[in-house]
Amino acid sequence: MEPRNVFRILILLALLLPQASGDETSRDGDWLVRSEVGSRKRIHTMELTLSQQAEPKPAFKHRLLPDPFRMHEGNAALFYLKAMGFFEQDAVRDRVSEFRRQAAEAGVQPDGSRQTAAPYIWLELPLAEVPLDEAKDYLRLLRFQEGFMAEAALRKRFELDREIRHVDSPIAYLLPEIQTMRELARTQSLRLRVAVREGRTEDAIRIVGEQLSLAQHLGQDEFFVSNLVGMAVANIAWRDLLFIHQLPDAPNLYWALAAVPPTLTFSQEAWSLERNLLFLEIKQMGLVDAQQKRPGYWDQMSREILAQLPTLEDGEPMFPDDPELQRVAMAAAFAAAYPDAKRFLIEQTGMTRQQVELLDEVQTVLLASRRHYEIATDETFKWTNLPLWQLTGNEAYAESEQYLDTQNGWFTLPANSLLPAVKSIQRSIATADAGLALVRTVEAIRDDAAHNGGLPKSLDNLRLPAPIDPFTGEPLRYEHRGDHAVVSIVPWPFLEYRLVLRVVEPTDE
Repeated sequence: MEPRNVFRILILLALLLPQASGDETSRDGDWLVRSEVGSRKRIHTMELTLSQQAEPKPAFKHRLLPDPFRMHEGNAALFYLKAMGFFEQDAVRDRVSEFRRQAAEAGVQPDGSRQTAAPYIWLELPLAEVPLDEAKDYLRLLRFQEGFMAEAALRKRFELDREIRHVDSPIAYLLPEIQTMRELARTQSLRLRVAVREGRTEDAIRIVGEQLSLAQHLGQDEFFVSNLVGMAVANIAWRDLLFIHQLPDAPNLYWALAAVPPTLTFSQEAWSLERNLLFLEIKQMGLVDAQQKRPGYWDQMSREILAQLPTLEDGEPMFPDDPELQRVAMAAAFAAAYPDAKRFLIEQTGMTRQQVELLDEVQTVLLASRRHYEIATDETFKWTNLPLWQLTGNEAYAESEQYLDTQNGWFTLPANSLLPAVKSIQRSIATADAGLALVRTVEAIRDDAAHNGGLPKSLDNLRLPAPIDPFTGEPLRYEHRGDHAVVSIVPWPFLEYRLVLRVVEPTDE
């Protein structure tokens, strides 16, 4: 599948999936999911009974991400590929495929419908209902992964040597290895469930750390698709961390979480590639300028550019195949776009009317298209350097968001086709950050309870500062309700995660 299409699918899923309406309640593993009446919003609630546990001494007795000083030079991607069985693991991959085939057949219902098959169905069950022996049998098939995941976590770099700036069509570049890495995360999540069920606290912490390392490595990649998969892995990791809290000897991981950098799963390289995607995909657009050229130059240039425009949309040809009909259709299209393109160059780019009048008609449209793309990317991407909470309610940001909608004309096609939903991407980045902030807030509460007894009345004066909500710039939502408290995040207008917290008194030994 093309990366652009994968990206759109991921964004659409994020926007469209939680659309249940009416007063409905269901289970998602250990989460109780309630759909508000007359609303798309889904509220995921988990109850946690916490042991009172102060911050560790030394602070980094436990780590989730390796100490940078102890990391090795080398490429983590190689070890992830090994963990996926791409090297000398054909026999194991065959056995895993056979297991999944049999599980899929067993999941066929009498009416012909299919339920989620093992091992994935186990991730949808409450922790206590995971079939421990069956899960362990499955994980034995993949035991070879464990050493490779540990090796990968210790490597500084993640590189797949694509040389994407030199390929013919970055949009059509396939990323099968990135999609497969999501399988690693799901298998790791199953390993964690087994470790927690067996009370193996240290192993559970190590597994979550390897999840976060995978997310961080995917965040180094230059494709948004890779970054979004990394975000999904980070979201699995913070939800899995909540299982560790169910262990009576769970250490306080406040400082281990504080050491996880913000925007873990997105790279400046990916932002940069997206900003320049038009010129990578249609390299002739980088040659469009206001210079006078020989007769016929711009007609030839337009044919070369338009031949590649379908890659920006749905792949359908924009003009008839017949050469004569094509020539007429292209001439009509440029003539129709010319007035808007001319007006845009004068009003938006600082060119004088006299300068624009000297341009060829086709040149005018092509130059307007290039300059519109450059202005639109500048207006869009400059905001990615600020945290999301600073953008909420900002007037200049709202105006910048509306820029594409205020421009008219066929020449705006490249920008409208290629510019991603940056606000949605920023919110996706913040979603993983918010989940990790939620878990760190729980650890701050555990530390406070160990020193002061019971749940705090608010998050204002905790011994260890509560992290801010990346969506609001303030501490997370918190309510003290007598014998319990509720802390929550709202990563999307239609989605909320709530933790109902209780603490147990320390037992006398």
